[in-house]
Amino acid sequence: MIEYVSQTPWLGRGLGTFTPEQYFFLDNEYLNRLLTGGVVALVVLIALFAVAMGLGRGVYHHATDPSGRALGQALTAATAVSAFAWLTYDGLAFRLNAGLAFILMGAAGALWRLEVGRMHWGRNVDRSRPVTLGEETTGRVTPVQAGAVVAEEHRRSQDLATARGPRPSRTPAVPAGGDTA
Repeated sequence: MIEYVSQTPWLGRGLGTFTPEQYFFLDNEYLNRLLTGGVVALVVLIALFAVAMGLGRGVYHHATDPSGRALGQALTAATAVSAFAWLTYDGLAFRLNAGLAFILMGAAGALWRLEVGRMHWGRNVDRSRPVTLGEETTGRVTPVQAGAVVAEEHRRSQDLATARGPRPSRTPAVPAGGDTA
């Protein structure tokens, strides 16, 4: 293994050139990147994961609403799991996992952008751990508590719809003379 890396350490042998048919199986995406893309590709791959996890943690620490904080933490955890899993198999060889990893990275960046775009960024931040539904009393959610929250949110949405007034009609208006032609 060392002899392959030492031949072309910086840019590697070329992406897609270390095939199992010709050499042997690699069940480590980071080692595969080092062999085929060199140190440059390995650093870029690690940087992608690190930046995505950093963005998620930044949202967790600076978002003002609990749902944004929880989503930032969830994206951080999911990205970290994907990064760790690539130690045990060649993650870019499987389209579904590779796509999911990059979607998670993009979602972390999009969430960061949505939170940064708010005018109240970093002000009046509640840094306590987000409390989930029903956790404040029993430590777990009961079906009755979950149903009560769903019913309350439905009632609020109905109140909001009533306050907005009736929805406009999507049918074209008929002229005053009754002539439709």
